[in-house]
Amino acid sequence: MKKIFLTSVLLLGLSFATVNAQKHPARPAEKELVSAKRQEIDKRYAFDKKMISKHPVLTDKMKKAQLKTLRDKYNAEIKVLNQAKK
Repeated sequence: MKKIFLTSVLLLGLSFATVNAQKHPARPAEKELVSAKRQEIDKRYAFDKKMISKHPVLTDKMKKAQLKTLRDKYNAEIKVLNQAKK
């Protein structure tokens, strides 16, 4: 009888431990998600801009065209992000 009682208490305790361990973490706020995405976009923009500016083969005209395209793409992404924030 003692063995059954001990095993049932042990199993019950282990089941509660797994239930507590499976709790979901808190979701970040929408503001935090937007700011994280904004930082990611800014970081990628700065990296791409640096790579275009330092490219050894591109001419100045080609660099200007690529930077203009990159700027337009960046502005479009920021615009979509701002619309999603509202």
